[in-house]
Amino acid sequence: MDPDRLHINCPSAKLVSAGNLLGYRLDFTKTSEKRWRGGVADIVQDSEANVWGGIWLISESESDALDRQEGVHLSPQGYHRLEVKIRGSNGRQYTCRTYEVSSREGFGLLPSPAYKSTLVRGSRYCDLPSDYQIYIGKLPDNGNSGGDPNLSP
Repeated sequence: MDPDRLHINCPSAKLVSAGNLLGYRLDFTKTSEKRWRGGVADIVQDSEANVWGGIWLISESESDALDRQEGVHLSPQGYHRLEVKIRGSNGRQYTCRTYEVSSREGFGLLPSPAYKSTLVRGSRYCDLPSDYQIYIGKLPDNGNSGGDPNLSP
C-alpha cells in the first residue's frame, strides 16, 4: 500500500481507490529476516473477516517486477498471485491481483517496526477507513531495528 515502496519497482503505479476484500483477514504468517527482520503480511481466508488495502493500476510492463518484489520467482516461492474481487470505496467492484504467502510458518508473527511503518503509511495514503488505520497502527511489532525495502526478497 505504501506508494514509496510500490514505486521502487512499479513507477507507473497509480492509486485507483481503497478497497475491501471480504472473507479474508490480515495476518503475519512468514518471516523476512533479510529484508524486513520480522513477520510479513498475508491474507488468510476467514469467512467473518475483511481486509482493506489499496487498489493500484500498474503498467503491464512492470508486472514481472512486482512479482519479483513479492518473491514469486524464488525457490522456495515467497508469495503467489491470487485473483480476487474487491469492492472499492468508490462503490465499484474490481478484479484485482493480490499476493498470498505460499508456505506459512505460523500465524501472528510480529512485524518489525520498519515493516509496520510501511503499512501505516500505506493505510494513510490509500485513505483506508479510519478504524482500519487505527487497527494497523495498534498492531504489535517485534522491536527489531533495521529493515530495508530496497533489498531483494
